[in-house]
Amino acid sequence: MLEEPLRFPSRKWPAVQGFGHLTVAKALGLEPEGAEDAEPAAGEEGGKKGKKGSPKGKGKGEAAAEGEGGEAGGGDTTTADCAVVSLVSTAHRAFIVARDSAHETLSTAFAQQVRDVVRDYDAMQGDEEAWGQNWLRMVESLRSDDTML
Repeated sequence: MLEEPLRFPSRKWPAVQGFGHLTVAKALGLEPEGAEDAEPAAGEEGGKKGKKGSPKGKGKGEAAAEGEGGEAGGGDTTTADCAVVSLVSTAHRAFIVARDSAHETLSTAFAQQVRDVVRDYDAMQGDEEAWGQNWLRMVESLRSDDTML
């Protein structure tokens, strides 16, 4: 009789908060924060998690069956709501923390780059406006010099 190898429990890790919802309008503060949060995420409907990532009040078998819903061969998968179903281990936890940190870093960099582009564009518009006003003054100056001849 072959024993099943030891395996970590499976868990549905939540999707990155705000993933896919960052826009230029939000980066500039023109769109209210949390507009996409009006509908609850599909991963949040399961309730609080108990020890080892299993939903509270469920046995180990029920939690594992629920977490392995669409897995073929027991590998890591991503669900339609961008949640990741994988094993619960120190490495998996570290990966999820690194993923969330990378998303936060990239979101911050994106927002800063948008602000920089807007600042540069505003500066160029100001320069063009100043050039246009200077051009009109020079043309007016030439016209006034012509009438004096």
